[in-house]
Amino acid sequence: MVSLASYIISILHHLFLLCIFLSRLVGSTSSYPSMEPLCHAEERMALLRFREGFEILKTASHGPSAYPKIQSWKLQGDGSTDCCSWDGVYCDQQTGHVDSLDLSSSFLYGSIDSESSLFSLSHLHSLNLADNHFNYSFIPSKIASLSRLLHLNLSSSVFSGQIPSEILKLSNLTSLDLSFNVNFSSLENLLKLETPDLRSLAGNLTNLEVLDLSMVNISSAIPDLMTKLFFLSTLGLRKCGLYGEIPIGIFQLPSLLILDVGRNRKLRGHVPEIVSSSLKLEELRLDYTDISGKLPDSIMKLKSLRILDINYCLFSGFIPATVSNMTTLTTLDLSRNYFSGKVPPLASMSQLSYLSLANNNFTGKISASFANLTSLTYLDLSTNKFSGIVPLWLMNLTYLTHLDLSFNQLMHGSVPKSLSQLQNLEYLSLSHANLSGTIEEDIFLSLKKLTYLQLSHNTLSLVDNNKTNTTLPQFKYLALSECNTRKFPSFLQFQDELEDLFLDLNQIEGLIPEWIWNKSRESMNSVWLGGNQLTGFDHNPGVLPWTRLRVLDLSDNMMEGPPPVLPASTLAFFASGNRMTGEISPLICNAKTLIVLEMSNNNLVGEIPSCLGNSSHDLMILNLKGNHFKGIIPEMSSEGLTMLDLSQNQLQGKVPRSLANCTLLQVLDLGDNQIDDSFPLWLGTLPELQVLILRSNMFHGTIENHTTNSEFPKLRIIDLYNNSFAGDLPLEHFKNCDAMKFKVDKLAYMDVIVLPSIAGWILSVDYTMTITNKGVKLLYEKVSNLITFVDLSSNKFTGKIPDSMESFKNLHFLNLSNNVLNGAIPPSTGNLTALESFDISKNILTGEIPPQLAGLGFLAIFNVSFNHLTGPIPQGKQFSSFQNDSYKGNMALCGSPLSRKCGEQPTPSPPLSSEEDSDSDPFLNVVDVIILSIGFGSGLVVGIVYGDKLATKCCKYVSICFFSKLLK
Repeated sequence: MVSLASYIISILHHLFLLCIFLSRLVGSTSSYPSMEPLCHAEERMALLRFREGFEILKTASHGPSAYPKIQSWKLQGDGSTDCCSWDGVYCDQQTGHVDSLDLSSSFLYGSIDSESSLFSLSHLHSLNLADNHFNYSFIPSKIASLSRLLHLNLSSSVFSGQIPSEILKLSNLTSLDLSFNVNFSSLENLLKLETPDLRSLAGNLTNLEVLDLSMVNISSAIPDLMTKLFFLSTLGLRKCGLYGEIPIGIFQLPSLLILDVGRNRKLRGHVPEIVSSSLKLEELRLDYTDISGKLPDSIMKLKSLRILDINYCLFSGFIPATVSNMTTLTTLDLSRNYFSGKVPPLASMSQLSYLSLANNNFTGKISASFANLTSLTYLDLSTNKFSGIVPLWLMNLTYLTHLDLSFNQLMHGSVPKSLSQLQNLEYLSLSHANLSGTIEEDIFLSLKKLTYLQLSHNTLSLVDNNKTNTTLPQFKYLALSECNTRKFPSFLQFQDELEDLFLDLNQIEGLIPEWIWNKSRESMNSVWLGGNQLTGFDHNPGVLPWTRLRVLDLSDNMMEGPPPVLPASTLAFFASGNRMTGEISPLICNAKTLIVLEMSNNNLVGEIPSCLGNSSHDLMILNLKGNHFKGIIPEMSSEGLTMLDLSQNQLQGKVPRSLANCTLLQVLDLGDNQIDDSFPLWLGTLPELQVLILRSNMFHGTIENHTTNSEFPKLRIIDLYNNSFAGDLPLEHFKNCDAMKFKVDKLAYMDVIVLPSIAGWILSVDYTMTITNKGVKLLYEKVSNLITFVDLSSNKFTGKIPDSMESFKNLHFLNLSNNVLNGAIPPSTGNLTALESFDISKNILTGEIPPQLAGLGFLAIFNVSFNHLTGPIPQGKQFSSFQNDSYKGNMALCGSPLSRKCGEQPTPSPPLSSEEDSDSDPFLNVVDVIILSIGFGSGLVVGIVYGDKLATKCCKYVSICFFSKLLK
């Protein structure tokens, strides 16, 4: 009864207000003539002066309905003198004062400051300058003079700097939008809210109904005071650098329609139980945050919710079954979380147009309830554990434009022909989906709107029907990697708009046909043909004619003849593992933006073009390993150089001093050449250098031990094997190598990430390295930050092994063999607790093997042969696995595994044979290859492969990450 009385009182109250409004409306129409008053002269002149401060620039606005509104502002001539009739100007009907100014999307370009005549329009209630270009102006403090403002919109208009404290004086504001003021080239935020801060703003502007500060640098927690803004209907705090816990009360604001706190990676918290079913929330965007926990069953009480976006958060558990009752949803994005189990039925979501469940751990068959989602235009189920077949009911989803089922565990089945009925499909990805069998290309070629097709890495065989007509879809992205294709698909002859073409890892033989480079000349960005059996070009075009080419991959084929001449636009060229001959054309110097050049393991000759070192400041990777280059190494001045591998050539001369300017250099491999130089100690100043390989050259001289605290700070791999270095061991130079002293907290791999101006993918090139250690080849498919390696063997180093090396507690491999070292093995080597391989053979070391070495729990290879060691061999742990060959040539050693018992007189051992005196150890001859694969746990996993069953050719490893959205 009480609720009914309240309801009646409320109706009477609204009727009373309606009567007042109607009476005022009648009074106003009878008190004034029908003609509206002209605007005030001083306001007209203020507007004209404001107009004079700007130019019309078509690129200043991006809205689809943009037009130059101020062009209609004229004082005389054809234009009206009544400014109230000008575009974007609105006046009070009673007073004639300008009370609203809407110049959004007006192509305005120029600066604004406190002297602007705009601030003389003191009667303004609404000011909208959104979607223009104010040239990085600060928001003028004079904004406070517009004290009657109710609505202020300066979004997307290239304002910068601190938001002035004067904005807090606009206490009548009900709408404030300062969002998306960004640098268009870098997408960095331009505005910041520090003084005042978010707390001050919430405490002063208490009437706000709309607050959008998206992409304003706030860098604070969300204050609890925000939960007191009871009138808020829209709260946008996207990509603001927010951190800490999101206040629970934010979700309970009674008038809130839109809540967007996405892209704040350090924002934590959880979605609370929804207590009231009267909440009006329509959009909830929490994407790219660290908000976690489970979705509550009570989320179904948000009966008006249209958009739920929690993509890339930390949610876990099952999707609550109550989600199926959220019938108003049009967008549901749960991707990149830790959800698991089966997806509940969603058949009742008839309005759903966007559904993404990608990158979770969902299992079971793809729910048949999806067949009822006939409004879907976007469906992404990729990177889960869905099983079963590609469902036939997909044909019901006739509005689909985007379908992604990639990276699942579907049953070995083929692609259903019913897919050809999805005539609106533009994007289709079925890669890594465990599909098999033959597939008719007609299924896809009948989809006239299809521009993106990804079928890679299945066991499919594409049937080429030799299409000859031109009524085919025009692909922009086509990926048929590892599809058992034996020839270039014939329909490619009719593709004129291709941007990215992937045909790598197939069985395509013979020549690359001429029509490949005659098509898509103006659009092609990347061509991937690696891992086939291609032998060359049919009618070699000289310079490849693709005018926008960024990436070309010809690696691991059988390409013969000289390498192709690259277009000037090329960023990356992969041609390793071929049979190319001749010289690198000097025309390669035209590719001034070249980032990656990989041509290792070919038969190239001549000198390395000097321009590769000094004309391209963008060059990051230069890999010419395993060719026949001669001459000197050119000067290297590329500021971005991170990897330089010129090993296994016939290069001479000295290491160029210009490398000291390559401050980003991480890998330098000059091994197996004829370089005649002293040790390049000046490389120690390179702050990022991690790998230094100078093995098998003609380096010579002592390495002086005058050190500084800045030497080799990140070095983790050094290989000086087989040179003529002399003097004391240079370990003092590496005392600052933290990688050899401290364990790493997080696994990482050495790579180069390249982001070309190609929308949609990132190219990541991993470093690949082979280290040979006395007949053992160590193939590192990826070089992780866990690997630490020192090889100073086969030189002329003298003196003792220093005690100072005990600080290398994270060193995994140490080889000091085949030198002239003397004295005892320091007991402190027992502190090298991470050591897995320790070789000090073929020296003149004396004394006993320290018993402390028995505590090295990871030691897998140990060799002290051919020294003058005496006494008992330590027992226990790893030492029980070492054989006689580890100790041979030491007459006075005793104990297991040797047959000589301690206390017996030693018998003279025969002199070293020429074979034993070589760099090859008999106990290692059985091993051809050791492959080290780095796991995600602790330590290294070492697999030993016997015989010659495994090829040791280094391959190129390229990762490509695809993304569809940078910002929503």
